This record gives sequence, C-alpha cells and structure tokens, in this order.
Amino acid sequence: MPSSEFSYCSWCFQKTRHILLEQNYLRRNLYKCSSCEKKTLECRFCKSMARGGEWDNELCAEHDGSIASFERLSLQLNDITDYEEIFRRDAVNIQKVGTIAALSIGGAAVLGPIALAAAPAIGGAIGTSILGLSGAAATNAGLAAVGGGSLAAGGLGMAGGAAILGATGAALGGTAGGVISNSYFKDVDGFEIELIKKGKGAKVLFIDGFLTEKKPTPSDWEESLAKMYPDNPWYYVRWESKRLYDIGKNLSAHGGKVAAQKLITEWAKKAAKQAAKRLGPVGNVMTALGLASNPWSIALVKAGQTGVLLADIIARTNSEYILFGHSLGARVIYYALETLSTKKSNYITDAHLLGGAVGNKAEDWNKAILATNGQINNYYSTNDWVLATFYKAGTFFASSPIGRNPIETGAGKIENINVSDTVAGHTKYKENLSRFCKI
Repeated sequence: MPSSEFSYCSWCFQKTRHILLEQNYLRRNLYKCSSCEKKTLECRFCKSMARGGEWDNELCAEHDGSIASFERLSLQLNDITDYEEIFRRDAVNIQKVGTIAALSIGGAAVLGPIALAAAPAIGGAIGTSILGLSGAAATNAGLAAVGGGSLAAGGLGMAGGAAILGATGAALGGTAGGVISNSYFKDVDGFEIELIKKGKGAKVLFIDGFLTEKKPTPSDWEESLAKMYPDNPWYYVRWESKRLYDIGKNLSAHGGKVAAQKLITEWAKKAAKQAAKRLGPVGNVMTALGLASNPWSIALVKAGQTGVLLADIIARTNSEYILFGHSLGARVIYYALETLSTKKSNYITDAHLLGGAVGNKAEDWNKAILATNGQINNYYSTNDWVLATFYKAGTFFASSPIGRNPIETGAGKIENINVSDTVAGHTKYKENLSRFCKI
C-alpha cells in the first residue's frame, strides 16, 4: 500500500502529495495534503482528493460541482471571449449546488452566493498558494485577504452587510481566482461576453443594467460608440438577462415615484413571511423592505458577483479595456475595478458610468481608481427617480447612488459630470451618450 498519493486537493486546489494518515479496509483511507495540511480522502468517482475532517465529503471539487476543472483554474486567455474554457467541465457534476439564498452568518443578515459555502476552501487556496501558509492559518489569513470587499453603505448596501468574495493580488487570474469565478459563473444566469466588432486598440466593453427587451441587444450603444470609438473592438457583456428584464418590466408598469413606492411595498409583503422563517429574528430587519428576495435587491448582489467574475477573466488576458456601464452595469464595473485594483498591472484605460446604481462614498472609489490608467467619468442626473426610489429602498436608505450624486472624492482620476440638462431620466443616458461623454 503506497504511503502517499499525488493528486489534486479540494481544499487548496493544488496538485500535491497526500500523506497517508490512516489505512482503512471498510471505508476510504485518510490522508493529509502536504500543501495545506488539511485531511483528505479519495473521491468516490476519481483519483482526486475530497475534503476530509469532521465531515468527510464523498466527492472532489470537480464532481461536486464546485469547479469545472482543476487543471483550468489558472488558465490564461488570448481574448476575453475565450472565457468559457475556464468553465468547460472535465467531470460530471454529481451533486447539484444551490444558488443565492438568505443566510445568517455571525449574527449578520447576508445574501449568500455559492462561494460563501466554499469560503474555507477559497481561504485555504489563497493562504496556501499566495501567502505561503498552511493549515488553519492558511484558511484564516486567506479569508482575511479577500475580505469580501466593502461592506459599508457604498458596498453591497444590504442591511447587516452582504459578503462578495473576490480574489486579490496574484490570486486574481490564477487558481484561487478560478475557484471564485467557477462559483459565480454558475450563480450569474446568462453570463456571456460577445464580440460585436473587431478593431484595433483598447477593447471597449459595455454593460447594461435593467432591460426593456427579453433578449438583450447592444444596438442602443452602437450609434454613440461609432462616433467615439470607431476603430476599437467592441464587446457586449450579458448577465442576468431575465432578472434585469423583469425589473425593467416592473419599472415600466410603475411609471411614477408613487407607483414605484407601491411596488416596493408589494415586494416587502411577499418576502416577509419566507425570509422571517429562514432568518429568525434577523428576518425582521431584512424584510422591512423585502431585502431578502425582491428582484432589485438580488440584482444588486448579482452585479457584485458579475463584477468579480469579469475582473478575474480580464486578469487572464494581456489587453487594455475601456469600460461603459449603465445603471446596474455601472455597479458591475465598480466591483470589477475594486477587484482589479489589487493587481500590479492596470488593465483599464478609462471607465464611463451612466446613471450608476452603486454608492458614492470616497473610501470605496479611492480604491477603485487604482485599477485605471486613465480616469473614471461619473455621469449623473438629478432627474433619475428610479435611483431615488428603487435604489434607495434596495439599499435600506444607507447608500446614495452615483447616478444622482457626485462621487465623494477629491482624487484627480474621478470626474463627476452633471448631465441633468441632457438626461431626463434613468433610461435616457445611452441615446444621448455621444453628446456628453468625455473621451
């Protein structure tokens, strides 16, 4: 019987030597990973190692659906449209994994993506591969390093905080970043990056917020982009199309501020009973405005996940990008910038945010600007009643959106542009883009 096995570890996701600790005959042998020092056992379906410990997993990370492939976690890309290679499955997903759900962690109400369940493994992966630690120290230090981004009002804006895990530094675009991206790729419905036009120079990425059509189309961006960046390649980022269309349909059906407030009240009533059962006493806080389950609030969290996913994909390329985001699309960009700010190399030339559904606090944006070689342009309109109602309620009135207010920072890389004279409402940015956009 060999005293060790060389295979992938579902704790630290490295291919390492696993030392035999306990030889068994009626059940699987128990090993210890020589990299992260966690207990491991052979997967029931392959030679990779599952997690062991207080509760022994039956399946490795590939077969339980946590990741698509151990080998492709650190894959580098020639172009961002090759992103699907990271998520091409090498093994059957034996165990289906749940998606976003209401949780209670450490007494705080949290909207939890899949990655929260994998948090110990993510911490171990970062602590081992990046920080050079082992065992519990690797897990704790790794989780401290990712931190979840800003949990203040300018972050996810949820009562009690909502954790979005993102890889940092060298981990972004590598193995640990791949673990997180695999989790979010499954959790963000309809994520897709489409090449719209070939060209030369920095790549222009544009991202929508809520939609007015079931099938998202980039056509309403193209007229303005043709005037501003006629020679550059263009890419359209799709995400959560059905949810964003449902939000757009609700906004269209409730066309005024008073009607919008009624809709928010309806969402709160529908959410109250279910969330209160899940969260107990904390549910009373979360359901004050239906925060646990209304479409707008969940979309805020999904935007954070999408931003981290996009950042990891960008960090696997060797290109420069110009980012455009409208509404919740601007929120996606914020999280992408915050995540990319930890890299030594800058991938972002400029970012243009239109009617942004994200908070305006200086402490958040002073970090985001570190990801850009150029500047961040924030275009806001005081005519935007959508942000004045839905956004404020969806963040429990703890956050002021950049789409109605200047970003609170004196940093020279951020310019706030008041377009109230040109933009009559939340849906009027893209049609007027070439009139006010600074390039």
